[in-house]
Amino acid sequence: MGNQTSDKMKARVRGQQDVVEDVRKVNENVLPSSGLTITATCNLTDKAQMFFWRLKNKVTINLTLNFEKPKEEAKGIPALNLGLDSEDFTIVKSLSLVQFYEIAEELIIALKYFKLRQKESEMIQRLTDLEEFNQEIDKHCVICLENPNDIVLACTHAYCDKCIKEWRMYHRSCPLCRHSIYQGSPGSPDERLADHNKYEIINIEEELEAEAQNDKIMQEKLAKCIDYLRNEIS
Repeated sequence: MGNQTSDKMKARVRGQQDVVEDVRKVNENVLPSSGLTITATCNLTDKAQMFFWRLKNKVTINLTLNFEKPKEEAKGIPALNLGLDSEDFTIVKSLSLVQFYEIAEELIIALKYFKLRQKESEMIQRLTDLEEFNQEIDKHCVICLENPNDIVLACTHAYCDKCIKEWRMYHRSCPLCRHSIYQGSPGSPDERLADHNKYEIINIEEELEAEAQNDKIMQEKLAKCIDYLRNEIS
């Protein structure tokens, strides 16, 4: 088979543990309301770790994708739009490492993004359901309902550090009131939490438009991965 490798594989893999970690990332980003389920397994063992690069051509990644169009919303939570307009399908493929890493990065990014979007939908629904229990909201993070609040935004709404960091990956505004989290735009040199006396109200239409654009980009990434599995892998 020769010394099979690729630039995409070299960029992500330094050893066996990186492969195991990427397989785990595929499996952990499940999308319960989207109708899409993906499972990944690999034939690596701990004993093979020392000889990974010598045996890499014999490593296989088994991917199973199953898509069933959601027939109704689960518990009032809107179904994720993955941009998959096709009929229900099942894809079962056995990939070499080179084949897996042709799509691994984009697949993991898209799955993680849609998992966060699902979490947002669940959070918004939870906020609606818990509106009458303000005393509980004041004590615990309204996103996870588990961790105590330890980050207070300029608008005085509070969240746990983990949840607000995930939210800030794709949003500039508070989940509750849509006031700006930043004085500068995200990613800019002057990005920082706004102070209590100086913050702006984000244009909600602009934020929704940005969210729709992000959704489209990630839908295209996911569709590209599925097309590759369908058409390029025998």
